[in-house]
Amino acid sequence: MNFVPCDFRSLPAETLSPNTKTKTASDVAHFQEFLVKIRCYHGAIEDLPEATLSDYLFEFLSGVKKRTDGTDNQPDSLWALFASVKRHLISEDYKFSTSP
Repeated sequence: MNFVPCDFRSLPAETLSPNTKTKTASDVAHFQEFLVKIRCYHGAIEDLPEATLSDYLFEFLSGVKKRTDGTDNQPDSLWALFASVKRHLISEDYKFSTSP
């Protein structure tokens, strides 16, 4: 199987599956809830400065590292959360880097 590198910034939003759109919206809502409850930030995610966003994302992902039963979430689950936030930022033309 051959894979072709693709920059998903160039893909129109219509190419995202309904499941991806739903997951992205849900994950972004969880991150926004974290920002309001833990950081008292009520603005848009894409308005955060790069360094602040990086710190908040790290804190958020570190906090969801553990499941409610005390076991660790799989790394893929954390990566999926990050990817959802990144998709949101790209869709909002975030002006800074969104690399991990």
